[in-house]
Amino acid sequence: MAKAVFLMTRPFLPVVGGRERMLRQHLEYLVDRFDEVMVICFKGRGETVDVERYRREFPSVAFHFTSYPGVVDVLRGALHLGLSAPLQCLAFFGKGKSRWITSEIAEFGPDVVVVDMLRLWSYVRHWRSTPLVLDIDDLLSVRYQRQLASGATDVLGTFRERLPAAAGWLANVFAARLLAVESKRLAKMELDVTASAASVIFVSGLEAERHRLRTGAANLYSVPPMSADVSGVRPPRLRQGGMPLRFAFLGNLKAPQNLQALRYVVGTLLPVLVDAGFEYSLDVIGSIDARVAHELSRPGITFHGFVDDLNEALRETDLHLAPILSGSGVKTKIVDAFAIGVPTVTTSLGLEGLDVEGRHVALVFDTPMQFLEIVRTVTADPTMLDNIAFNASAYVSEQHARDVVFSRYSNAYERLGS
Repeated sequence: MAKAVFLMTRPFLPVVGGRERMLRQHLEYLVDRFDEVMVICFKGRGETVDVERYRREFPSVAFHFTSYPGVVDVLRGALHLGLSAPLQCLAFFGKGKSRWITSEIAEFGPDVVVVDMLRLWSYVRHWRSTPLVLDIDDLLSVRYQRQLASGATDVLGTFRERLPAAAGWLANVFAARLLAVESKRLAKMELDVTASAASVIFVSGLEAERHRLRTGAANLYSVPPMSADVSGVRPPRLRQGGMPLRFAFLGNLKAPQNLQALRYVVGTLLPVLVDAGFEYSLDVIGSIDARVAHELSRPGITFHGFVDDLNEALRETDLHLAPILSGSGVKTKIVDAFAIGVPTVTTSLGLEGLDVEGRHVALVFDTPMQFLEIVRTVTADPTMLDNIAFNASAYVSEQHARDVVFSRYSNAYERLGS
């Protein structure tokens, strides 16, 4: 019987962000391919996990939820790894936790061990019994360089609430310096791990190709996010002249790149519309802290928090507003909007990693004036939005359907003989 172990950095239900989406779909593939699957999933101390939901949705999977290592265990782990290791690896690695994980894996006896992102790689770096697959997400070294360049210097991102308060304080005080150091350390680790993993899976084909050119490695693969159910594509929205434009912004606002983008929307793009005489409303959809909602509260802006039914939430939306100012990889929120049939306005970086060359699937701007010109154009000719939505939905059905995604995973696993 073929067995697989999946080490996860975080719980993935409910799916509140892009990384959770990728973890869920990778697990779905493992369940489809292997006879037995065990998941060892880290969580914050005191973080509540709906274990019954996991068992309902994945009844054949053995789940083990474990808290991130404590301070003493992390210090012991740092002595074991060496202080030159990436800071996030030091923060996630505990010597005692490592012994427990190694014991659990050995007792299960897997044919392959899958690791979620570089920050957990230290737990398996000396594992030689079975092939190792790294689900790397994207090149964090590149992501952090872009964050530095754009001024988004939050180091902890969505993990802030899961780690001790002291870690958050230190990250705030030394944010820029930490990002610069971490980017360099991760760049080295990305090279080292590529040489030792059996397969490395990226979200973005563009990033996989860039890393292939950098390393000459033949074990690099890419798997895009699976689309939302395209059978739920909404019918064209019939706008009446003179109606305020209804925008939607999607994203987990606990992720620094999403918060940076929303601040840009509220502080730069919306004032441009007001100055030009346009009326608007903006629905902000995604997890958000109360203090951030208070900071960005404006007339016409509604914060909905996390929603289960994205189709319903976007039913009356004219434009999905998705400026991407930093970050890397493929943006799942853009794929979701494409699948549902909501026209998307994004920056050039928003389409990075998507195989959309020659397809008119989105409206692209890189300056506030370009954004204003797009709004003027679609207001004068709303039918162009229907054409864009149709093209985007067709692209997703071709490139992000379940069978396409699973075949991409199979490419990475077939080289293992598993």
